[in-house]
Amino acid sequence: LVTGKMEKRGLSTSLKANGSLVLPPDKSAKVSVLAGGLVREIPVREGQAVIKGQVLAVVENMDFLQLQQDYLETSANLKALDADLKRQQDLHDERINATTILERAEADATVARAKQAGMAAKLRLFGINPSRLSPADINSLYTVRAPISGTLQHIAITLGQFAEPNIPLFTVVDNSGLHIDLNIF
Repeated sequence: LVTGKMEKRGLSTSLKANGSLVLPPDKSAKVSVLAGGLVREIPVREGQAVIKGQVLAVVENMDFLQLQQDYLETSANLKALDADLKRQQDLHDERINATTILERAEADATVARAKQAGMAAKLRLFGINPSRLSPADINSLYTVRAPISGTLQHIAITLGQFAEPNIPLFTVVDNSGLHIDLNIF
């Protein structure tokens, strides 16, 4: 057996090889909803080019409405709890009230802050800026957006259908990373 150095050469005969077209994981996305709801609008079509952040669907969900209401209520209660905490702190500094009353006021304010932070994080997942939310802005509709730019390969939902969480509604692919994996023996 004699081995040689690797060299680049043209083949005089054809070579058959098995293979497949492959996309890197970051060039393909299956899009689903965060919370189930009725699909009210689908402003895109299969085969259409989409950009990252573009609206793919509008979904209506009553729990989303409740989340916004709870966030606003907690924010309002937090202001009152912070004012009460300041009062209790002043009374405690002047030795007028017991330490347990101050501790209870601190605990109530901390719990309200934690609730508010959790609800704010949920609202951001839905694309809502919590600091801009007001009672006039409460809405039961939220948008499903494209996570990557590419081509809308498949739509698995229709208007009026109930969209389930974790069930892909759209498939978006970016063919710029498409390559062939060949098996050559």
